[in-house]
Amino acid sequence: MSGAARARSADSAESTQARQQLLERLWASGAVRSSAVAAAFAQVPREQFVSGFYERQGRAWRWCTPEALPAGQWLERLYEDEPLVTRLDTHQLPSSSSSQPSAMARMLEALAVQPGQRVLEIGTGTGYHAALLAELVGPGGQVWTVELEEELACQARVRLQEAGYGERVQVVAADGWQGYAPAAPYERLIATASASRLPRRWYDQLAPGGRLVMDLQGSLHQSGFLVLEKLDRPDRGGVQAQGAFWQPPLHFMPLQRPPLAASPAGTPSSWSPGEPMGNGPRVWRLPATHPFPSLLEEPAFAWFLQWRCPGIRLTRRRRLLPSGNPSGEEWLTLVINPLPGVLQFRRTGSATDNWMVAEVTSAGQPSLWDLLEGARQQWDTAGRPAQQAYRIEVTAAGAALSLQTAETTLTILPDLFAEDLS
Repeated sequence: MSGAARARSADSAESTQARQQLLERLWASGAVRSSAVAAAFAQVPREQFVSGFYERQGRAWRWCTPEALPAGQWLERLYEDEPLVTRLDTHQLPSSSSSQPSAMARMLEALAVQPGQRVLEIGTGTGYHAALLAELVGPGGQVWTVELEEELACQARVRLQEAGYGERVQVVAADGWQGYAPAAPYERLIATASASRLPRRWYDQLAPGGRLVMDLQGSLHQSGFLVLEKLDRPDRGGVQAQGAFWQPPLHFMPLQRPPLAASPAGTPSSWSPGEPMGNGPRVWRLPATHPFPSLLEEPAFAWFLQWRCPGIRLTRRRRLLPSGNPSGEEWLTLVINPLPGVLQFRRTGSATDNWMVAEVTSAGQPSLWDLLEGARQQWDTAGRPAQQAYRIEVTAAGAALSLQTAETTLTILPDLFAEDLS
């Protein structure tokens, strides 16, 4: 669709009606709570920024455009409260999207943008969210939006200009992990992609009294809706900023991450995760009543574990029958980068078969099983807390993630800051 065609569609009565219907759903769900955010969604046409999207059809992807869909369905699909995948990577996995409108609305409400403010957005994507920010800052404000992919940045810049936001929004093709120092400081900072740590540069570019909103997502893919307030000046305890996790959590595609560590050292070449267990690893059978490995899929525990054991990663594999149905045989493999070693849970699927555990470690290195059991016991002792019990406090020592219970404050990770993850 050409720029002129997008503009004609955006000016149509059908577009206005579709935006209004979406807005009514966002009000009803509680995602929109303020007249300012409502006005932004009513004003900005999504079709001005999304010219096509991918949808799943079995194992394949179908590219949907106004021309490919039956008459009347294009706007209907665009204004559903759903994310729209707009780009695939070389493995045919989603790499960019127009986020779910209700998730955008919740983040914008948390960000609490005021007219005239300076805002930094990490992750431009289509430019639709940047246009919403432009409406919120108004004529006296300014939005800078950073996009890693040059092609996406160029497309978003053109569409923002076509929509009349060219002067109010500056699109920068750069590494989002670095923020954008030339225009800092910013009174608001928002990331529309998840990050596994809090980039130090984002915090440094946030003005005193500023607010940062992001999806903090650990290595087990458990996400948190982090809202961080930077104080005007440190308090008497030296606290510079405080953060809490709003509910429910967000879940966004990740920003570009550093390469994963090499295969764990000390893993014998004769045995690898997912293969039948030989004599090399230490092997034992779990009692039927043991909480592992099912506890690993409990969101509250997985959230705790990914910060208690940074770098932990978990993969699941199941064996299929020739018919394509599950055989019941499955493996769960756990590593903690950069520690050497592998821990694997396995069962054959027999009705009387309990989980087997195998562990391979290097001499002098900590046992992954002991680390896992220690984390479980600590979580149990703390009362199996939900995500709302966690806080972040920034001091001169770093950004500490702590768990606050009725009895005590337990530091889970002393410093969430990442100096450079690009």
